[in-house]
Amino acid sequence: MMIKPLRRQLPAKTLLAGMVCITTLLACSGDDTVKSDRVAAGRDDQLIAAGRDKSIRCLACHGAEGMSDYDVWPNLAGQTAEYLARQLRDFRSGRRHDPWMSPMARPLSDQDIDEIAAYFSSVSGVTGGPGSVPPLAATCVACHSASAVETNPLRPFLVGQNRRYLVKQLKDFREGRRTDPVMAPMASALSNQNIEALAVFYASP
Repeated sequence: MMIKPLRRQLPAKTLLAGMVCITTLLACSGDDTVKSDRVAAGRDDQLIAAGRDKSIRCLACHGAEGMSDYDVWPNLAGQTAEYLARQLRDFRSGRRHDPWMSPMARPLSDQDIDEIAAYFSSVSGVTGGPGSVPPLAATCVACHSASAVETNPLRPFLVGQNRRYLVKQLKDFREGRRTDPVMAPMASALSNQNIEALAVFYASP
């Protein structure tokens, strides 16, 4: 004769209460996730709104919504917040120097920088990119892409960037006026003709 193991039977009311409890916990957990996402989105919106107000000081050089009307100044629209914030902090600390930007960046707090960077990164900039990549630019696209999409949040995309600005930056890297452990050695071997060709390639999406 087979002896069946004894099983403790829980009252139906206890089982029902447990199921209700578990269901409630799952529902609350999901709701908390939704609320967390909404809070994060709300904070981002606040950051962008504050940055929009503070970006007024930037418009004279970098243009309305980050698209500069002057070939010597860079477009900021659509660049990553991480890249923009790092550049502003470098200008503020003196690690990067520019007669216009350095005085503008010195009074900025960390909060100011984060808000301005968040705003410009939220604005739509250039789209698309060149149809083909010349051999000279093959190394550049690994970090800077060949389209208006960044491949590294700390490296800018260059498509549609202003030609004269690109020429100046490459020459500054080459001559040591601007420092970067990656860009300085890359630019050191470039001739003026190379620099002009790269600037034309990226400025003409």
